[in-house]
Amino acid sequence: MKAERLHPGITMHQIKFGGGFMGLVFTLGSAAIFLVAIPALWFPLLGSLVCGIGFALVLRRIHR
Repeated sequence: MKAERLHPGITMHQIKFGGGFMGLVFTLGSAAIFLVAIPALWFPLLGSLVCGIGFALVLRRIHR
């Protein structure tokens, strides 16, 4: 028999957000919580932003 039972509260898979503005707010809020809690994530964030912007510029150039 288990001495401790799992908390029956809300888990992340039960939170439903669609696209649009509220999805963006949820995503940015979640990212901000992780960045405040784990400062070492700033470097990967900056690297991914640079890579993402560069990739977007390449795709835009190819599309034209």
